[in-house]
Amino acid sequence: VAKLNTAYPEQLLAKINANDPGWTLLNHSIAGNNSLTIYNRMWIDGFKENPGVVIIGACPNNDNLDSATTLTTIATALENFEKGMDKIVKACEENGVQWYIVGVYPKNTYTALPYAAEKQLNIALQRKYGRRYINIYNILDNGSGGIKTIYDTGDGVHINEAAHKAIAEAFPSGLLEQDREYKDLEYNTGSGIILGADT
Repeated sequence: VAKLNTAYPEQLLAKINANDPGWTLLNHSIAGNNSLTIYNRMWIDGFKENPGVVIIGACPNNDNLDSATTLTTIATALENFEKGMDKIVKACEENGVQWYIVGVYPKNTYTALPYAAEKQLNIALQRKYGRRYINIYNILDNGSGGIKTIYDTGDGVHINEAAHKAIAEAFPSGLLEQDREYKDLEYNTGSGIILGADT
């Protein structure tokens, strides 16, 4: 939860434009969207904007990880989330759009099993997506199954403005700008950043 201009999308936009002016931001985030809903919305109101970059920020709690209590339901939640992310990434590539995923992070509502499972998921996503996966888990994780106090709004689920700043800073300097240099060969000509998920 952050005020206008202090959420990580706005902070990231300012960071990028400082070195590479001309980017705009279209924030299509809707709190509570799961990975399938995000995928569907990309086709409904995302790609029609002709974005140059799509940044996906999502967590598997919206795919029911927070309510999973058995190994089977946890595995189902993580499988649904990962399949959803793969569909979003594939759709971006089919539309010639650069993409980045802002990584998962813990919730204080998780019990031990979902917490451990999400930590493993974070590692797996980093391996799968490489530099296009912005790993923020260790930044926000308190090491015992929740959000660090300095980044918690107080409800144990949502992150505060300090966390949004940390996420924006987690993007390697020049990453998007570097990719943009090759856009004429690899991607479309859009120069917008579109947020397709829950921030």
